Amino acid sequence: TDTHTPETMARILAVAKELGNGIHIHLAQSANETRRVKQLWGVTPVQWLEQLGFYEQGVFAAHMSGMDLESDLKIMARHRAYFATCPSGGGPGGTPQPWAEALAAGVKSGPAIDTHSNDMIENVKMAVIHGQARHGLIGASSKVPLMRPTIEHAVNGATSVAASVLGRDDLGRIAVGAKADLITVDVTKPLVGTGAMSPRPLWNLLYASGSDVRNVMTDGYFQVHDNRFVVDDEERIVRRGGAAVKRMYGELLAKGYFK
Repeated sequence: TDTHTPETMARILAVAKELGNGIHIHLAQSANETRRVKQLWGVTPVQWLEQLGFYEQGVFAAHMSGMDLESDLKIMARHRAYFATCPSGGGPGGTPQPWAEALAAGVKSGPAIDTHSNDMIENVKMAVIHGQARHGLIGASSKVPLMRPTIEHAVNGATSVAASVLGRDDLGRIAVGAKADLITVDVTKPLVGTGAMSPRPLWNLLYASGSDVRNVMTDGYFQVHDNRFVVDDEERIVRRGGAAVKRMYGELLAKGYFK
């Protein structure tokens, strides 16, 4: 919001309406962004989107570490908006985002990825850990209520809750008529489980990562089957990707980037 004008934002909204899409945006991701938007337009980033009519389309808002918790959470809760908390967004040591506050305010929310880690299972787990740490550290002194996130909040937030903001009853759930978009995760093997299925298998996801995913299916077609990538030659992809990255590293080394 601090890099756009009312004219460019209006154009984004017009195209979203034309396509029937929601809008994904990094929103109030820092105190500096909120300060700049207030200087420019006299309101917070979350308030500005409301004035512009963005929430009519459904907004997926990432990070939100710089939002005004007392005013902005109420706006998010009463609109078709989703708070995408990205626990690896600032790297592994990033500051926990206000997911615990969003849950307490009734904001539709859940974990998401922001490139530092492309392991969604890991990010689901990290969102819970970050959220529980935030709840424990500042819950008693906060000006707004916090809810202690659970793994159930994270899994639902990453599936059915996100689908509801898109207005897609055919996504995010296992049901007749829904898309056959499924993953399976082995929660019984060592380091994740005990060799037997737990009565609360979702809890074992707190010890899992993407390496424990056994199958990935999209629209009824396997992408990963029995822990093997089956839609292309994985070794070829890794080989070509590695060659490209080596070239980039060579350029960075020549420029002294890593010094």
